[in-house]
Amino acid sequence: MKDIILLIIFVLCISACNNLRSGKNSQLVVEWNNKEIRFPQHSVFTMQGKDTVIPDFFSAQYKIISYIDSVGCISCKLKLKEWNEFIKEVERLKRDKDVVFYFCFAMQNQHLLELILRRYHFDYPVYVDRAKEFNELNNFPDNMNFRTFLVDKDNRILICGNPVGNEKIKDLYLKMIVNNGNAK
Repeated sequence: MKDIILLIIFVLCISACNNLRSGKNSQLVVEWNNKEIRFPQHSVFTMQGKDTVIPDFFSAQYKIISYIDSVGCISCKLKLKEWNEFIKEVERLKRDKDVVFYFCFAMQNQHLLELILRRYHFDYPVYVDRAKEFNELNNFPDNMNFRTFLVDKDNRILICGNPVGNEKIKDLYLKMIVNNGNAK
């Protein structure tokens, strides 16, 4: 009988934790909706270790922005294979929409990042933010699942959440881009 009571208490505790987490996530999404993303004045992009320019970045109709810090397993966090697939899907579906990607890496070891990017054939511009200026300007959430955003041409957040690894978020991104700002 004790075992059954302990099992019931355990299940209730897990359920309560999940509800609290879900509530916090919902609160994060509401808090970040329509917030403006600010960019460092002097962002230097690199591609495979060489400086590059993103044409028309600031005037793009849509931007998909992802902020990644260097805490923990970098290769695990990046999910570059999945990002490559998602970017190709966006390219296929965007039609006449102007969509650019902004990957910001807050890390000191740029050489390690370059090795990882080459390993996964990630041929997209990235911004290495050694001073963590991008985070200081925006104060991103601690939860890394909420450090990726779809923003409009005015840098206002339309969707908060990472489309890589979450099919529902991915579908929202794609619908929003294809349907001109309407996720329905």
